[in-house]
Amino acid sequence: MVISIFHNTKIYVVAPANTFTGGPELLHQLVYHLRNNLNLDAYMYYIPSSILDPVHSAFKKYGNPFVREVKDKKENLIIVPEIIDGIKTLKNFSNIRKAIWWLSVDNFYLSFILNSKKNLFLPRAVNKLIFLLFKKRIFDIQEIAYRKIRKNQLNLNKFKAIRDADYHFVQSYYAMKHLEEKGIEKNKIFYLSDYLNEEFLKTQTDLSQKENIVAYNPKKGFAFTRKIISSAKDIKFIPLINMTRDEVIKTLQRA
Repeated sequence: MVISIFHNTKIYVVAPANTFTGGPELLHQLVYHLRNNLNLDAYMYYIPSSILDPVHSAFKKYGNPFVREVKDKKENLIIVPEIIDGIKTLKNFSNIRKAIWWLSVDNFYLSFILNSKKNLFLPRAVNKLIFLLFKKRIFDIQEIAYRKIRKNQLNLNKFKAIRDADYHFVQSYYAMKHLEEKGIEKNKIFYLSDYLNEEFLKTQTDLSQKENIVAYNPKKGFAFTRKIISSAKDIKFIPLINMTRDEVIKTLQRA
């Protein structure tokens, strides 16, 4: 199977509005390269589409145009990230060709669990009450969600939007094999890689300034990371969260 691009094809790449993380940056990079390297008619489409200024300040440098309406025509293509809100967006269209970019398999399952009010209702309610009374939380909701993922992953084919998608883009062998094992047709899967922002690569690091700290992403494999943290009491672990890009770079330079 090939992905046909016609003379009048418009490509829409969906991203969460005003959100600064690695996933949305890849989506912006994709539109940038589709326009500037392949000379294709590509646009950002933000969700929700009603936000007045949906472009995060960190991504304005890409200069990607965005639209508030997708033309639902068969010659066009819409690409959504694997998060549940992205996949739900596909339900709004019936004619356009649809693609899901699986930037992180775990993020799909995690977003499904965390976005459902029925899932983890009791620990969430207890956390809310304890926080109101004592300003702390008892349960690690994300960790519980990860346990649920490992114990019982969802059947992808139960989601009509996933089942009906024309294409699936993956950036890892793990994602490709996972989709195949979950029943996604092999000829619908295409490899679409990502790359690290050049600001991380151009930074000069003074090795003499290194400290006895470890930087980690708390949203990736934290169940395992927690075991390492508990076994290495002499090391300071710093989560890379709620930081600007400059703060992340400076933290990595010290780690």
